[in-house]
Amino acid sequence: MQPTVITQRVCCRHARTSTVLTHVGATQCHKRSAGKYSRPQLAARATVEQDTTSTEASRAEARRMRRETRDATDTTVDINPADVEMVTDNTALQSAASPEQTAAQQQAKELLRRKSALIMKLTSAGADLEQMIKDNQHENDEVLLKMLEKRAEAAYNMGEEEEAAFEGLMLLWRRLNAELQRMQASPAARLLDTVLQVMDPASGLTLQDRQQAVQVLLRKAFHAPGSRPVDIFGMAAALAEGQAVAAEELVDKFVPRDQFVQEAEELLAGAIEVQQGLEKDAQSGQVQGHQQEVDQLLKDRRMAIVQLQEIIALAKTMRLT
Repeated sequence: MQPTVITQRVCCRHARTSTVLTHVGATQCHKRSAGKYSRPQLAARATVEQDTTSTEASRAEARRMRRETRDATDTTVDINPADVEMVTDNTALQSAASPEQTAAQQQAKELLRRKSALIMKLTSAGADLEQMIKDNQHENDEVLLKMLEKRAEAAYNMGEEEEAAFEGLMLLWRRLNAELQRMQASPAARLLDTVLQVMDPASGLTLQDRQQAVQVLLRKAFHAPGSRPVDIFGMAAALAEGQAVAAEELVDKFVPRDQFVQEAEELLAGAIEVQQGLEKDAQSGQVQGHQQEVDQLLKDRRMAIVQLQEIIALAKTMRLT
């Protein structure tokens, strides 16, 4: 199922796809960027900077490692020196050489080649991006995101000539980050993500149809007596595409109603807090020159908050029998 619309308006309204799980976090990142693009405050930047407490010997070993990696790299794969530094930092390759260290270095080189090749494929995937993300889901991790961050920062530092590349890399980062968060999220959070996708007008359904679809999803997910548990995610995709749902193809999924309501209310509280912060910044003039973008962001987030409130009310009051 291709994620749809809710959070792309929260993260960046030009994004083609994303998921609701970045509702609060990605918006806080957007808020920190204070306008269209101030110097990017990328999410895990602190963890990928070189350790300033390293010894001189460690730094020398890291530099040697970077030279070896560049020399050994296939020229068809673009591996940035910053990527090498990030992986050597993360895998503690600055220590003295040993058989184990040599093996670790080789593993780091292979990791860089594989991740760099994937980034190249993703950035040129075009209409096949969603399928490629799905096919390479096992490669989506913190290392891949940090490599994208480094490349985005490098593009940003090159100025206007690389602005398009910066925007593209940041959109890809948001998409992969949202997918990673979804994979790591609780069943209740994934259900909420799916329900919000169905509730969005871009699903192609009328308001009444969307509300009915949400009721079906919640009732099945809450495992009402006498009903058959279903794959809520596959069902939402089929509903959004106007397809019939074959019962025999559905897989058991169960989410307790109380857990769903609790997580939805926590997300709502966070979204409201961020919204209030954005409104305060807009009123204080901190977003001068970007008012139109901020106004659109605020409008879209208000709609998402209203949808969250509607879903919570429905989940609390709907009959399960």
